[in-house]
Amino acid sequence: MSTAATHSLGSAANVGDSPPPITVSTWTPSSEVEETCPVQPARYHSQAAEILRQVEYYFSDDNLPSDAHLLGFTGRDGTNPVSISLVMSFRKMRGFKPKSVVREVLRSSSLVEVVDAHHIRRRFPLTRPLLVPPRIDEARLKTEIALATNPNLSKNMLKPTGFEADAVEAPLTDKERSLYNPEINFIGRIQTAVNYFASKRKMHQNLLAVFTKFLLFGGFSGGANMFQGGMSQQELKKKEGLTDAEIRERLQYYGVSGQVQQAIYAQAEDQGRPAIFVVDFEAMAKAFLSSEFMATSQWYDEKVVKTGVQVLRSFYKYLLVHNVCPEYEHQLHAACSVCDQAEEELPKLATVDKRLPGSFNAACSTLFNGSYASLHLDASSASQDNNDGGWILRADSIGISKHDAKLVFCAGLASYGTDEQYEKANAAFDKRGQQISTVSAETLGLEVIRIEMPTEEVKNMYEELNSNEQDSHQLSCIQPMGKLICKRWRIPYAAPTDLPKHLLSSPAADEEFTFIVEAEVLAFCYPGIRLDCCIKVLDLGIAWIESVDAIFPSFYLWLPNEQVCGKDAWKEPGPPKAWMKRQLEKKSGRDVSAPKEVDKGVGDSDGDEDGGEGSDEGNDGAASGFENFQGDGIVYEGEGFQSGSRVYGSEDEDEDESDYDSAEEDE
Repeated sequence: MSTAATHSLGSAANVGDSPPPITVSTWTPSSEVEETCPVQPARYHSQAAEILRQVEYYFSDDNLPSDAHLLGFTGRDGTNPVSISLVMSFRKMRGFKPKSVVREVLRSSSLVEVVDAHHIRRRFPLTRPLLVPPRIDEARLKTEIALATNPNLSKNMLKPTGFEADAVEAPLTDKERSLYNPEINFIGRIQTAVNYFASKRKMHQNLLAVFTKFLLFGGFSGGANMFQGGMSQQELKKKEGLTDAEIRERLQYYGVSGQVQQAIYAQAEDQGRPAIFVVDFEAMAKAFLSSEFMATSQWYDEKVVKTGVQVLRSFYKYLLVHNVCPEYEHQLHAACSVCDQAEEELPKLATVDKRLPGSFNAACSTLFNGSYASLHLDASSASQDNNDGGWILRADSIGISKHDAKLVFCAGLASYGTDEQYEKANAAFDKRGQQISTVSAETLGLEVIRIEMPTEEVKNMYEELNSNEQDSHQLSCIQPMGKLICKRWRIPYAAPTDLPKHLLSSPAADEEFTFIVEAEVLAFCYPGIRLDCCIKVLDLGIAWIESVDAIFPSFYLWLPNEQVCGKDAWKEPGPPKAWMKRQLEKKSGRDVSAPKEVDKGVGDSDGDEDGGEGSDEGNDGAASGFENFQGDGIVYEGEGFQSGSRVYGSEDEDEDESDYDSAEEDE
């Protein structure tokens, strides 16, 4: 299955420079808005005089100082913009319609002015003192400001969705109580609960994306609008006689996939049979939030994390409140705890992921031929002939210079190295002794087991080092460091090692690795973080983190769902495309320039024949259904065909021969 695509709510393109922040007291719509909303030709209104008299009275010095409600929108000076819709909602203004004509009438007022298509305001501040304090409707004012700052929003989008942390579930109805009867099998209950839950929530695009990914990852299939039979909502209501609630369920239908149902039923019938799929809400929460969610969303953004976690938490609470599956109640409580843990850990993990491997490890890599060795480039080291393309500015600094790397490395050794290590490093840098070299490099998994922050003695030493430096840049390089202690962690998705057992050395289970890391990075670390990384060791005995390929939270759990239902799920390849046949024929030396006779009654006129039943002309002897075609060592079989270790014929393949050529060259 493919993962549902993410959408961003209310995205705008090319809006230019962002406007200054808008506050309750200072907001004034830009005059540019009026230019983008051309004024309609003024139309005659039989009650124009009454409209002007009533609106001007609302904003007059006689009424406004004593109108606490309206002052809440105009502000103390009376000049903040007010929504025309708000004014027309007043009792004495409800009879004047439509809004566009009322707006045109107000353009002739000498007291109020039209600032844009939706707002008016007083032309000058109040001249009389206020008689009552303004009564501010916080909720409505917040809505007005949100709509004014983001034109892509609507009032409906600002309404509660049901996913809020303080949202309350409605009481259980008799119908729902019967649907969740424990005598009904679990698949029927969970399938009904998912549909009812989705129908009772306002699913914005970002919420729907998370919920759909979660369901697909957990063995569900389907999605929005997949089971309405091609009928519109009106047709479902008239022809099928469905209620509004039933229509919502039909439009947002999810169901447990057939593969999962068969596996669960088979295991239930034969208790001795190994379970292919099991029900485990806690494991699903851990696997989804630590893998699928991180791989398919912008989890660096704390708002995205809160949204994703709240979707799962809301679903679990729905199952608990409605007593959908009492046999798994303990798992649901554990899954809610996983959501709380993810909301706390993922923001910290994002910071750690951005800052690792840290200055000390980058300095080791720079000095001892690691990946940072040739990375440093700044404005002072840029070539004079503009070979860098002119993209390096004076304030830019990429990587770490050799000079700064030596400062950081020596500071780390002075803090946590031995006297012998420090003297050997200084001798090597001064070219008085043997050069330092890397003795080992290994890609492995690590789990953080302990963090040691710098002691007071170490902090004092760094203060003394910095007191001798005059360069502010060097002062920023040398920061207090601590220790990150890790142990080996078996990476569950790692490729197997193709070596005989007698050559595979089993590492010690209690082996520990100590790395020197800056305190500002250690402040966000916590025990349990897992790293997929590369480490190197110097002949001095100092180990450093060369690179971090992936980082995972402490609750990380790998499930086979990632290969069956997740982002890495394998997809059944489709039939081979016509351009694939032509390319393979060209590679095998066949003459494809000669015209081929094609049965026009079966093949397509453009030569994109599918090799349908009863057609074997133009296919070089392909059998019916293109099931078994052999030539020059290439075998076509079944729905897809295979050459070497690569499978062709996927429906996702783009019919572009140039892309195919470049892919073959890469291989």
